[in-house]
Amino acid sequence: MNRLFGIATYAGAAVLMGLALFTVADVVMRYFFNSPIRGTFELSGLILSVVVAAALVAATAKEEHISVDALYEKMAPLWRRILDIAAVVTGIVALSLLIWQGFSDFMHYARAGEYTDMLRAPVYPFRLILVLGFALCLVAMLRILVRLIRRRSTSD
Repeated sequence: MNRLFGIATYAGAAVLMGLALFTVADVVMRYFFNSPIRGTFELSGLILSVVVAAALVAATAKEEHISVDALYEKMAPLWRRILDIAAVVTGIVALSLLIWQGFSDFMHYARAGEYTDMLRAPVYPFRLILVLGFALCLVAMLRILVRLIRRRSTSD
């Protein structure tokens, strides 16, 4: 499973690098040759869904989400563990809803044959990638929940 999380992370980084190079090329073409790359805005929006999905998986798998722990550190270990479990369960519920709604959107776009206006690129593959990212994130959250529940010592 860690290998799958790693692949998602590196794929997201590669896509982000490609997006950055694409944006630089568009800027160069626009300002030096007065000939912008057609569909840059549309393509950037579609590609960002891949980057968001990969970043979410990477942050969740490594447990590196932003947190404010000013009060958390002052709590008793048992209350910290309860708070950790509650946070993960809340994340699992939220991700489950995102997967459900995202899959519904994917099916709608796939059936309707929705395409972007300028490039005529299909929208549904990018919706599916986002749903798969949410699903991988859910798997990571479930792993975290199992680890939290199995942990015997509250001092860990």
